[in-house]
Amino acid sequence: AAFAGLAVMTHKVNPKVHSDGLGKSLKLPFEVEPRWHLWVLLGFLLLQATDFPKAFVQQGAGLVVGTLCLLREPEVWSEAFASIRSRSFSAGAAAHVALFVFTILFMPLTVVEAPPELWAMLQAAMVDGRALSPSWWAQSVPSSLPLVHMAMRQQIASEALYISKVLLSFALPLL
Repeated sequence: AAFAGLAVMTHKVNPKVHSDGLGKSLKLPFEVEPRWHLWVLLGFLLLQATDFPKAFVQQGAGLVVGTLCLLREPEVWSEAFASIRSRSFSAGAAAHVALFVFTILFMPLTVVEAPPELWAMLQAAMVDGRALSPSWWAQSVPSSLPLVHMAMRQQIASEALYISKVLLSFALPLL
């Protein structure tokens, strides 16, 4: 979790590592930006985790803490506002990655055909407040689990779990 928070901080600060003090065989003609190395390393660590859900939650907590540390700086707010106002690629990419992660973590993979009386049932449930309960939706519109949950329960091929882990591991570096 601390490593994920550090990755957020180094992505904003973007330190450069020079090879001036190294021997001639190790000297590089360019500067190294470790922020991309950290994101790739975080992705591989998450991909190789034996307890993927726990590692995913811990990495998410680290990312939130790193983001909260960055939000203390005033220039971050002005840069974010300017990015959103100018309709830059990063604002749209963040929305797309967030929707993608939401889709594979929370949306059902399959849904059976809706019953013909669903609209009447929905209206009645909205009137008495049952439509706000997730249990009403589970009973009224039966569906499967989301993709990642089905793959972790081995209800679909193991390749689907691997692909889901790859996509979740490298979702943030894609931004």
